[in-house]
Amino acid sequence: MAQSASRRQAVHARARGEDRLLELLQMLAVRPHLEIVLELVDGEKRVTELAAAARITTVGAAQHLAKLRRAGLVARDRLEPRSSIRSMRTVSGNSAG
Repeated sequence: MAQSASRRQAVHARARGEDRLLELLQMLAVRPHLEIVLELVDGEKRVTELAAAARITTVGAAQHLAKLRRAGLVARDRLEPRSSIRSMRTVSGNSAG
């Protein structure tokens, strides 16, 4: 009986992992999302830099970044204390660049 419960837990854990992978792949299938993430691989960038690289408006980049943040793919950092300037970085356990 214990083996059966352990096996079910393993199957559920794998399914959750597969669901997460599918979610991430779907997120990266959106061209601006992919371009932004690829730009961040080189290190932190300002939103304006990401917008230019993805050839979208700053407002559009901010909207895409919000989706990427909710998906856990990027994080926001404050470049300067007491400033509204923000940079983005990939979430991989350590900062790129």
